[in-house]
Amino acid sequence: MQTIAFPRIPVSQGFLVGILVMLTIVFFLLDVSFPLGVAGGVLYVTVVLVTVWFQGTHATLGAAIVCTCMIVLGYLFSSKGGERWTVIVNRMLSVYVIWVTAVLMIQWKNSARHLVEERSLLRQIVDMIPQWVFLQSSNGQILFANQAMADSCQTTVEQLMTERFCSHMG
Repeated sequence: MQTIAFPRIPVSQGFLVGILVMLTIVFFLLDVSFPLGVAGGVLYVTVVLVTVWFQGTHATLGAAIVCTCMIVLGYLFSSKGGERWTVIVNRMLSVYVIWVTAVLMIQWKNSARHLVEERSLLRQIVDMIPQWVFLQSSNGQILFANQAMADSCQTTVEQLMTERFCSHMG
């Protein structure tokens, strides 16, 4: 099944996990080096955002959980400083931003999955129509075509969409 996601990057999922681990460690080290009261926990949003390149929502959820734990650990291991209420509010805001980002990313991924399923269903329906169904741009480029048109032109739908309509007439 076709998927809709951020542009795929040509690396393995293991490499992406390594990137997530490295970013988490770097952000933790930065977080504990900052005095309490500095909102260093917001850096972890980057880790959640990187999960856009993973299929499904498990990586996003996992990253949000790990980052939340890292914010708590950052609080426990940071050098003392700042007013206690300010420190706690900054940590809570960091957790809030991480979870809002994670929830929005999960909703986006779910919406993209549903869109792919709907496009697939539409493609199946349009391909059952025996007449030509196509969409072309103002310069004649075929933007969409059904299987009946491809069969009549003795080519594939994918090949049709790389050509101009007038090349199939005549």
